[in-house]
Amino acid sequence: MSTPAPQDWRSEYEAAISEGGSGQLGTGIEDAEAAIQERLRAVVENFSASEESELYAALRVLRRVRAQLLTAA
Repeated sequence: MSTPAPQDWRSEYEAAISEGGSGQLGTGIEDAEAAIQERLRAVVENFSASEESELYAALRVLRRVRAQLLTAA
C-alpha cells in the first residue's frame, strides 16, 4: 500500500467543505474523513506534528459541518 500524499486529503476536504456550504449532506464529508484518517495513519509512521495538528483540525471542522447539516435537515 502506498502512503497517501498530503495533497490527497486536502482536495477531499475542500470538496466536502464546498458540499457542506451548499446545505447538502452527501458522501463528501465521509470521503474526506476517510482520506484524513488514512493520512493520519501515515503520519504516525513518519511523525509530523504540524501536519497531524492540521489533520485533527480538519476532522473537527468536518464533524461540525456534518452536525450543522443534520440539525438543519
